[in-house]
This record gives sequence, C-alpha cells and structure tokens, in this order.
Amino acid sequence: MDKYLTSNNVCEMFHITKRTLNRWEINTPWGIPFPAPALSSEGGTMKRYLATDVMKWEEECQQKKQLKKAI
Repeated sequence: MDKYLTSNNVCEMFHITKRTLNRWEINTPWGIPFPAPALSSEGGTMKRYLATDVMKWEEECQQKKQLKKAI
C-alpha cells in the first residue's frame, strides 16, 4: 500500500510554505520540478503526494547539488 504525504507534511519536511510548494510544482532552484500530487485537492481537501515520489525527488536534487559543488 502506498503512503501519502499531505501538502502540510511536505511543507514541514522542507521548511517551506504552501506557496513555495506550489511554485516547486512548476520549477525549483535545482531545475527538477516537484512531483505532481497523486491526489489533487477537491472541495477543501489537501493535496496528497506519494511518499516514494517525494523521496526520489529529494535524492535527485541532492545529487544535482553535489554535482554542482564538484564543478
């Protein structure tokens, strides 16, 4: 069974606001867009992201940051 993270969970993980999270879905400072929500918000419910997608994205960003430092 897949584990989901709410937009609040994601914001807490990365110490960002929901506005920043919305911007990250379009573009991030690392050039890798944040994963799209697995379940979008409808009628006041929060967006839900697959935890595996978020972790994979975080790893990709870390790798990209390390490559930039090495250059």
